[in-house]
Amino acid sequence: MGAALGRTAKQMVSTRVPVQPLTRLLEYECIQHIESALHSPVVGQGYVTYDISEVYRGRQYFISKEHEYFNLATMNDRCKKLGGYLVQFDDAAEQRKVGSLAVAVPGKGPFFTGLTDNVREGWFYTYNDKKHARYHKFRWFQPDNWWNEDCVVVWDNGLNDIDCGKRGRYVCEVPV
Repeated sequence: MGAALGRTAKQMVSTRVPVQPLTRLLEYECIQHIESALHSPVVGQGYVTYDISEVYRGRQYFISKEHEYFNLATMNDRCKKLGGYLVQFDDAAEQRKVGSLAVAVPGKGPFFTGLTDNVREGWFYTYNDKKHARYHKFRWFQPDNWWNEDCVVVWDNGLNDIDCGKRGRYVCEVPV
């Protein structure tokens, strides 16, 4: 544990230090390490790492690096630990920005968002605050609800509905 304190944020992330043991550190030391890690290109949270965008309109976007089975509650909780929530779009510009960020990072999608219609088909709301989605522009012929698709992924050319249990990456939106 003491050896981790002498490492830089980048070294801590590259060694994938679990979050839980860090909570045992003195609060001051823990905050210092978290703040320095947030300013590095990749942040480790437990065993999840993220690519981080530049600040855009008062927000940063954290894109998970690993492909894993998606779960709205679990992924939104991970985003909350970063100080945010699964991405939700205010307007066309934000949706285009996030779509272009997602497809620009190394690796493939899909890139899950915080939008879902799992309560009422065709009525999309944001999972984090349970409010009607402010903005959502889907790709051509989407959403199609093929095989009961209730989650939404973002691409550079729009949104697509997808089965919530698929493997993919997710995007957190963190106000700064």
